[in-house]
Amino acid sequence: MKKKIVLIGESIPDETVNIIESLGYKFIKLPQNNKLSKPVAAHPDMSVCKIGDRLICSRDYYNTAGEILEYAAKESGMKVVVSSKNQSETYPNDIGYNVLVTKNAIISKTENTSDEIISSANELGLQIIRVKQGYTACSVLKVTDNAIITADKNIAETAGKIGIDVLLISSGGIFLSGYDYGFIGGASCRLDEKIIFFGNVKLHDNFLDILSFTQKFGVEIVSGSYALSDYGGGIVL
Repeated sequence: MKKKIVLIGESIPDETVNIIESLGYKFIKLPQNNKLSKPVAAHPDMSVCKIGDRLICSRDYYNTAGEILEYAAKESGMKVVVSSKNQSETYPNDIGYNVLVTKNAIISKTENTSDEIISSANELGLQIIRVKQGYTACSVLKVTDNAIITADKNIAETAGKIGIDVLLISSGGIFLSGYDYGFIGGASCRLDEKIIFFGNVKLHDNFLDILSFTQKFGVEIVSGSYALSDYGGGIVL
């Protein structure tokens, strides 16, 4: 039987880990990616892309986290695919796996996306949509496969054109060490019919809009108590 597993970054606070466990999920903390800059090195959405039954990562990251990823994949009926796309701290060499995957499409800065992700999308019959934003997965909270929240205007416009319902919020209000602000996708994770926010989303300038939008789709918000922070989201297997 497939187990309920979520991959999270090793630096995520215990308060959020406890919430994840209370919802019946087993959490697996991923180690840092030593090819990425320190503030985002432990962010799952920077190092691993889940598409179909595949977890795709770079060879370098597999050398670091391969044993953990293979275990997670085995437990959840998936497989790990090692990509030829290398990563480094310098943009856009860090964004090869930062891809938004929905039921019908992948959305990313496609010219910098791992070839294995692109080929997987083609095999699965998914639309491949290009946007200007390299940190696509970070930038988007996927409420459903057809409803997203983002502060990125180009993603919002592009998603709207393919029939996705979009709530456009303001930038800022999300902490990410070393940067002016973090992203809404990196500060949250959907588990079943709940969205777990990594910190107190009630203090976000657009909280009431976020609450109304999620309620429209029957999704409940679970807010933390610490400052709303970008920890690279969670990858639900």
